[in-house]
Amino acid sequence: MIKTKTSVGILLLATSSLHGASLAAYDTAIAGSGFTARTTTAATFDGTNIEAFDFGEISGDATFEFILSGDPVAGGNNGYIGRADSNAGNSLRYEQWADTGALGFTRAGVADNTFSAPGAASPTDDTHVTYRWTNATGTMDLFINGAATDSIAGATFEMPTGPGHLGNVSDGGGEGMIGTIHRITTYDILLNEATIQQHANAWLATGDPSIGVPTNVDLVLDGSTQSFGLLVKNLGQSNILTLTAVTVDGVNADYFTVDTALPLNIDPGEEIDLEYTVDPGGANGDVKANFSILSNDALNLEAEVQLSGLIRDPQISIQTALDFGASDVEATQMIEVQNLGRARALNLGTLEITGTDAAKFSASGPASIAAGGSGNIEVTFTPESSGGFTAQLEIGSNDPGSPVTLVALSAFTPIDDVFLSAYDSMISADHGGGAGILPYAAVLTTPAVFDGANIELFDFGAISGDATFEFILSGDPVAGGNNGYIGRADANPENSLRYEQWADTGALGFTRLGVADNTFSAPDAASPTDDTHVTYRWAEATSTMDLFINGVATDSIAGAVFEMPTGPGHLGNVSDGGNEGMIGTIHRITTYDILVDDATIQQHANAFVTGVGASEFKVNSIDFNQASGLITIVWNSTPGAFYAVDYSFDLVEWNELDDSVPADDKVKSYSIPSNLLEGEIKSFFRVRRP
Repeated sequence: MIKTKTSVGILLLATSSLHGASLAAYDTAIAGSGFTARTTTAATFDGTNIEAFDFGEISGDATFEFILSGDPVAGGNNGYIGRADSNAGNSLRYEQWADTGALGFTRAGVADNTFSAPGAASPTDDTHVTYRWTNATGTMDLFINGAATDSIAGATFEMPTGPGHLGNVSDGGGEGMIGTIHRITTYDILLNEATIQQHANAWLATGDPSIGVPTNVDLVLDGSTQSFGLLVKNLGQSNILTLTAVTVDGVNADYFTVDTALPLNIDPGEEIDLEYTVDPGGANGDVKANFSILSNDALNLEAEVQLSGLIRDPQISIQTALDFGASDVEATQMIEVQNLGRARALNLGTLEITGTDAAKFSASGPASIAAGGSGNIEVTFTPESSGGFTAQLEIGSNDPGSPVTLVALSAFTPIDDVFLSAYDSMISADHGGGAGILPYAAVLTTPAVFDGANIELFDFGAISGDATFEFILSGDPVAGGNNGYIGRADANPENSLRYEQWADTGALGFTRLGVADNTFSAPDAASPTDDTHVTYRWAEATSTMDLFINGVATDSIAGAVFEMPTGPGHLGNVSDGGNEGMIGTIHRITTYDILVDDATIQQHANAFVTGVGASEFKVNSIDFNQASGLITIVWNSTPGAFYAVDYSFDLVEWNELDDSVPADDKVKSYSIPSNLLEGEIKSFFRVRRP
């Protein structure tokens, strides 16, 4: 079946100025080649002007094709081809600095890379020029009219990406090209040399007729007899392309039959599907073969096409992720498993759950699924604590293409109010309405939820130097960007606390903008994915930030340049709608304008972790056992807290018995020998928080 295709190439300049070459043929050759960006309008430069151009999304390896010419002598000592706004320090040069008269590329402040081969001179005639960048080796290859001309390895460089401009460093700048760029085509891949040559030949009009075929074809095979079409183009503009024969070789050549009758004529600019059949005869596994297509293309008499695929019979089809969402009770969901194979049953092996929270998930399913059939795997989530949970379901099978299939599992259990209430009770008891032993500067008692873009307003209170900030929070550093703010204040916005420190560290930290990104490196300093009590304690005199996780001293950074947030500010992002946002929830914040001691931090964390808050602090009884000679004092206590016991004979002068009595329950008893008080008529006791 012959399919006609109208050429969309436009000859923009007089043919004489292009020395017989064909812009239209080039445009046809690159059509459907998978380019990232292109221009079909000539841009002319007088040495001062620029032309806007979007290079497209270029991520690493890349190939840029140009058709251009100019005058390096009339220009200055340097001439830009182009650069992008996002990485403006990187530029491609029509003439490399200074007056080299040669093509090159530059990383500002690093190196001016100049091609030195004789054929790398700045083109004065219209020329097909290709820059091909291999990111892994830092190698730039130069092709002139399709021929490999020069190469520079080990360079520090990034190909332009996104919006930018052509012809000069800036509009009116002094590093301008004099000449014309007729075409630009960018690819976010490495084009092979044959394809580059083919595109250049089309421009040069040296191949007419000219065959265009893919060099590699990936086949999707299911084990049955299947028919396919190989797209063949005549890239020429004047002469008929005649396909005279197709030979098939390779490991599995006997699977393939060419169905299209030959010889076959293809008119200029047209394309056909060369039809063929694949019959594996019940085989399974890898399939490989080569087509050699003979034609009257003088530059490519025998065009080679490599065909490969994998016969998957049976073939598993299943969703890649299962999210239970928020659940505080046991929940079960079904995952449908399909067998896309045409003849063989899909046998499922062991269903294994791995990962951090594997114990919270279980799975069961069928042993086998018939060809073309489906079944269900049952997955159950059992919550045992609050927070976000992830695991991975590994499904073994006899699918030759996927012997192990992975399904990401996730769930979230909201934090139980009893744990937050216990923490709130402890903080309130310490604060004592402002008259307690530990008045806070500010508190947050309503959860703030962040989606990676939003902020929540918060006043950190008056923080003057030494400070302690307690948080109860959790999040997802993987789903977030490469950075996530906890918060910062308006008065000193260059200082911020980070849920995830830049860039993609997956760890807590704090930043002084323009000075340092301080990242905690201890293993337990990872950005919490489960609800966690996190404490930042800043000692102004030593410029030291201590980190506590669930009350435990975890890491410390000394000699930092930093100020704790003070006064009004916000949480969760650098700004509303910013790109440095936290994904997660901050349940609580308590700020202190002092250094809170280790024991108190642990006490507060214990209240959250255990769900046991503060009791009313009072002495319940003082008893004397005459037989044992012991005086026992009983008082209401807070688990994890420490107390001091004193005695006095006159209620004026007090003597300390013990200043570190630990409490492991809500009631604490303490005994002392009565002989300590011999000779005294009256004795008094008191219990206090040290």
